[in-house]
Amino acid sequence: MRVVLFFVLLMQASFLLAEECLEGGPATGSGNENEVLRCHLSSAHFGNADSIEAIVRLAGGDYINSAEGGEFLNATYMDLLIAHPRTFLTVVDRQDAAVRDRVIEELRQPVHDAYSAGDLLAAVLLALRQGLNRPFMSDLERTYAELAQRERENDQGLRDDLETAAKICLSGHASEKACSVATAKARESLTVSPHDPVVSAIAIDLADFVGAPRAGEIFINASFMRWACNAAAFYHHAMAKYQRYAPRSRDAFGRVCAEQSSAPSTN
Repeated sequence: MRVVLFFVLLMQASFLLAEECLEGGPATGSGNENEVLRCHLSSAHFGNADSIEAIVRLAGGDYINSAEGGEFLNATYMDLLIAHPRTFLTVVDRQDAAVRDRVIEELRQPVHDAYSAGDLLAAVLLALRQGLNRPFMSDLERTYAELAQRERENDQGLRDDLETAAKICLSGHASEKACSVATAKARESLTVSPHDPVVSAIAIDLADFVGAPRAGEIFINASFMRWACNAAAFYHHAMAKYQRYAPRSRDAFGRVCAEQSSAPSTN
């Protein structure tokens, strides 16, 4: 209840701040860009259309052309697309050509990897399903679809490299260096795809093989280990017979992930 009350008060404070700023009439020109951010950024994240428009119009100012400003606004536009796709894209559509084209340019070139291309594509498709259909959205849809395909190919490449390295390590005749390469690849693959059942099954096998003292080479923290165990449980229960990767044994999973291994099999 306290959390809900705090959230409500935070929202009210954000909207009151925006109203106060609006009454003062800050323009969105370059001389007032910091004031625009102060007045509108929080409310924009809450979905206020006027504040979203104020932030969008910063694409026509000087701040976006600075290194810090360009990176920050790029990330902010991605946040707004994900959180409020229809409202955000509607606002973008009604801007003059220079501002609209600059925002679309930013959307086509994500600076951060906070969202996958699949996430961004889903946001555009949601706006389309909600009845917003503008020419630039087809371009965004195509761009994100191509990026998502490359991401899938990259993920598959990481999985294949991990599988090859793991088989060398798990053969029992590999050098210490070979197993270090395998654990490093497992860590990288889990970071990119923490819920991939095949990656997780391989990581669990490696963790069992190298032993608990070296498990930290694979799992960044306890959350990653928990995710890997959950995904590996799904692999063993539902995917093992269909995937070419053959884990060393269910015993390895049982030793590393005791809680998940106690669940009944669905095979």
